[in-house]
Amino acid sequence: MTKTKLFVFNPFQVNTYVLYDDAGKCIIIDPACYEDPEKRALSDFIKKEGLEPVMILNTH
Repeated sequence: MTKTKLFVFNPFQVNTYVLYDDAGKCIIIDPACYEDPEKRALSDFIKKEGLEPVMILNTH
């Protein structure tokens, strides 16, 4: 099953999505985190869930 985690980053309120599956693989869509707390939030989530990023997709 694919799961989705939404983050809203930076003053432009950019939606960043992490799609991940039961195998622990994830795709990060529009990682618009610029400030250190935003970077930590994304990194901490990936570590906490035991995910392995396999793709980053920038749509804009």
